[in-house]
Amino acid sequence: MNYYSYEEIQKHCFENDGWIIANNYVYDITKFLDNYNHPIPKNIVLNKLGTDCTIDINFHGRKARKLLEKYKIGKLKNSDNNCTIF
Repeated sequence: MNYYSYEEIQKHCFENDGWIIANNYVYDITKFLDNYNHPIPKNIVLNKLGTDCTIDINFHGRKARKLLEKYKIGKLKNSDNNCTIF
């Protein structure tokens, strides 16, 4: 598994290169954004790129976490001591 620092993740904050953190895992959601189909306006999601979106993802529950699995690219560095939901 690849490990990424928070600083590295913050650099991926663009619609054509967008990463997020959820539950200490890192996701490249660029392809998700290419086919965006969500009731929340896209600009709200774009403002979250490069940040920790754990609260937002967990709000959506298990279905959202399962959907994210195909976008998982690694884990947040030094996250072994952090609490995770799943």
